[in-house]
Amino acid sequence: MDQKTIKRNGFYVFLLGTMAYMFSYIGRMNYSACLNSMVEDGLFTTEFGGYISTAYMIVYGSGQMINGVFGRRLPSKYMVFFGLFGAGLMNVLMGLVENKFAIMAVWASNGLFMSMLWAPIIKAFAEWIEEKDRKKYAVRLSISIPCGTIISYLIPAIYLDSSSWNTVFFICGGCLFFASAVWIVGTSLIGKYIKHMTSLFKERQAEALETVGDKKKISLGSLIFGCALFIVMGGVVFNGSLKDALANWVPTYVVNTFGLSDSYSATISMIIPAITIFGTFIASKIDRKFFDNEIYTSAIMFFCATVSLVPVIFTAKIGGELGGIITTLLIALAISAMWGANTMFLSMVPYRFADIGMASAVTGFLNCFAYFSSALCSSVYGVVAQNCGWNIVVIVWISLGCGGTLLCALGGKLWKTKLKKLILK
Repeated sequence: MDQKTIKRNGFYVFLLGTMAYMFSYIGRMNYSACLNSMVEDGLFTTEFGGYISTAYMIVYGSGQMINGVFGRRLPSKYMVFFGLFGAGLMNVLMGLVENKFAIMAVWASNGLFMSMLWAPIIKAFAEWIEEKDRKKYAVRLSISIPCGTIISYLIPAIYLDSSSWNTVFFICGGCLFFASAVWIVGTSLIGKYIKHMTSLFKERQAEALETVGDKKKISLGSLIFGCALFIVMGGVVFNGSLKDALANWVPTYVVNTFGLSDSYSATISMIIPAITIFGTFIASKIDRKFFDNEIYTSAIMFFCATVSLVPVIFTAKIGGELGGIITTLLIALAISAMWGANTMFLSMVPYRFADIGMASAVTGFLNCFAYFSSALCSSVYGVVAQNCGWNIVVIVWISLGCGGTLLCALGGKLWKTKLKKLILK
């Protein structure tokens, strides 16, 4: 197969992966937007609505670990298809069922199907895209997240006013069915290319396994200490505690602190994802130009986030819309830096293990840690804010930023040393 065809089809794989993950956000963020309408219709209380979200988080986080391991053996082509199709079906069912326990079961099942996407997509990139283009496309894949988030807010904004929450779930389900069809047809059209690249990958894998040693010894357990993956695990916990938690709480924080309107809160929810994506590209450029070490690059990102958060303690005293805007921009910069670190941890690090067939397992394993830390800290921040005030929450954020900076600054050398010993690229 000629080089031009390989490059063109590698770009198609990138487009398919980006499309698939972007549409997944449409079918996972809609519940939060519809929650108030579902409560007003008497389906359940706000408290029970929180339990439904918790059920989703638990299943999604656990599913990341399980599907990451299964992804080593199962074809990415079919895992992503069934993930999208199953999530589409669960969204349609959400628009139909009316019993609160049935709603909980359906939304938790949606979490399981959603957990079948990220690790297999990373694996597909590792196996179906040339090594020289992997990192470039992995960074660009992050565009799918803010785009999907913005669309996920637009659909409820349009249809909750003109129709009902049921319609929102039906439309989101239809979008996921469409995405699953595009994925399966798209990957089938480039089937010969995928077969060719998979064959090349297996040859590289055989060589890598021969270099590393006994295939049976390669497992997540062996990588945690043998490759200092425990450092990445710690970084992921700090990153998850800041990135998603900041994004989830900043609208509430700004509205409560500066007395701004709910419409301002909604605007923040849509604008911040568009701003924060730049952190991914900045982190990639820093890593490529200076370090070639994901942990050192993440230390820089944690430091930038911490520096951005420190002034937030003082901007709260400005008050009014001006104070709200300045605070929002500072927190957006912090989230942007955390997106950069997140790309290092969950996209770049797994590619280190691609040639020994562990990209999917490592991705799922790390993503599980990221999601559980995010879910736990999001709940804790609410409790701290209620009992101690928002200033203490901001201090906690700054402390986490300092902790992440210190861990990555100290652990970067060990990470690189361990990788070199195993001759991993």
